[in-house]
Amino acid sequence: MSTTLFERWLDRAISGAALLGGIAVVLMMVHITLDIVLRLFNLTPPGTISIVSYYYMLVVAFVSLAFAEQRNAHISVEIFYDHFPRALQTLCCVVGSLLCLAVYGLMAMKSWDIALEKMAIQAKFIQGGSVIITWPGYFLLPVGFALIWLVCAMKLVRMCVATSTAAEQEEQLHY
Repeated sequence: MSTTLFERWLDRAISGAALLGGIAVVLMMVHITLDIVLRLFNLTPPGTISIVSYYYMLVVAFVSLAFAEQRNAHISVEIFYDHFPRALQTLCCVVGSLLCLAVYGLMAMKSWDIALEKMAIQAKFIQGGSVIITWPGYFLLPVGFALIWLVCAMKLVRMCVATSTAAEQEEQLHY
C-alpha cells in the first residue's frame, strides 16, 4: 500500500515525538541523579520535583502515546475477539476506533482549553525559593492527544479502505 504525503508527515511527527520521549527519559534520569548526588553535599538544584512533574513526565506519558498506538503496542485482551467471525472483528475494530477518536478528540480539546487558561495566568510553581514556570508544559497534553487522534483516524481510514477492497475482491470472485 502506497503512503501519502500526510502519512509520511505523521510518521515523522510520531518518530520525533518518540525521540523527544526518549530524550526526556534520559534528561529526567540525569536530573534526578544529579539532584541525589548534590544532596549529599547539601547542594540541591532548584525545582527538581516540579520540572520532573510538569515537563519530563508529561513528555514521556503523553507525547509518546501516538508511538505506542502506531505500533499496536498498547495492552489488549483478545479472549473472545479471536473467536468472532471476520465481520464482527471488523465491526469491533471500527466501533473501538470511533470511541478512541471521540475520547482522544475530547481530551485534546479540553487540555487545549486548560493550556490556554494556564498560559493566560502565567501559571508557575513555587518550590523553596525558586519559581518554576509551568504553563508551557500544559501544551504537551493536547499535542500528545492530537497525535494519537491522528494515528487512530489513519488506522480507521486504512481499515475502511482494506475492508472495502476485500469486499470488492470477494464480489469479483462470485462473478
